Amino acid sequence: MTALLTYKYIVAEDEPLIRHNVLKKVASLHLPLEAVGSSGDGQTALEQVKTACPHFVITDIRMPVMDGLHLAHCLYDFYPAVKCVILSGYDDFKYAQEALKYGVSDFLLKPLKTDELRTALQKIVLNLDAEHQNCSAMDTHGLSAENLNRLLVDYLQKGRACPW
Repeated sequence: MTALLTYKYIVAEDEPLIRHNVLKKVASLHLPLEAVGSSGDGQTALEQVKTACPHFVITDIRMPVMDGLHLAHCLYDFYPAVKCVILSGYDDFKYAQEALKYGVSDFLLKPLKTDELRTALQKIVLNLDAEHQNCSAMDTHGLSAENLNRLLVDYLQKGRACPW
C-alpha cells in the first residue's frame, strides 16, 4: 500500500491508558499517519479539529462533556471532509445504526484488535489517496486554481460529494 501523503488524525478517548494504547497501536501499523492531537472528551477533540485540521478522528463512543456520537454528528455537519472511526465497548446495534447516520467510516469494538484497526485505517488511507488523486487530476485537466478553490469551498461548506 503506497500512500501519496501523510494523513493527520486525532484520538478522543476518556480513559488515558486506552487513549495511549490506541495511539501506540496506530503508530505500530506503519501507515502514513500522524497524530496531531488527543483528548479525553469530544468537545476538546472538536476544538482540536478546528485548529489541527485532521483528515480523520478516532473516537470512543461514550465520554464526558461530549460523547463520540455527538462528535461524529458535529463532524458530519460542520467538517464533512473529516472522516470518523468510532470505538465502543458496547456491542449494541443501535449505536452502530446511529453512527451510520453521520457517515462514520468504521465502528470498532473494544478491546481493539490490531487487525481490525489496520483494515479500518487502510480503507481511510485508500479513500484519502483517491480523493487526492481526483483533485490532482482536476488540476492537470486545465482547471484554474480559482475554479478549483471555488469547488473545494463549495464542497466543504455544503458537505456534498466531490463534484468530480
